[in-house]
Amino acid sequence: MKKIANLSAIIIVLFFAGCKKKTVEPTDLTKTDMVARTWVCEQAEIISAAKTTIYKKGASGNIIELKDSFIKFNKDGTYSGVDFNTTPQTGTWLFKNNDTVAELDSWDYEFQIVNLTSKSLEFNTKVDYSDKTYDIFVKMVPQ
Repeated sequence: MKKIANLSAIIIVLFFAGCKKKTVEPTDLTKTDMVARTWVCEQAEIISAAKTTIYKKGASGNIIELKDSFIKFNKDGTYSGVDFNTTPQTGTWLFKNNDTVAELDSWDYEFQIVNLTSKSLEFNTKVDYSDKTYDIFVKMVPQ
């Protein structure tokens, strides 16, 4: 009987030791709260019939290098950063369409928000590059 009690105690300890606390996004955060931080690019892809990854953080042979690019959104509606051409950018931003679109005053195209949490910003937008306009998907993470 003592062996069964000891075995049961070990199983219970192992069960609770193996349970990880799931990180839950606080429900009282607004989209502005979630976006207000500095973001760096983790991945960028050209959206087409044949999806092409043009940048992946830490990978070699990227088509475009974004390791020095970032954007910092502030709660007051201002932003600063460095774009894919390593050009410093500053200006104002705002959410539109029930917070599903972000508009930056110095960017020609809107950011169609795909997913936004405090740990991930994913959006579709357009980029003009080498006399062509590309539809791209971008995944950013906090710096």
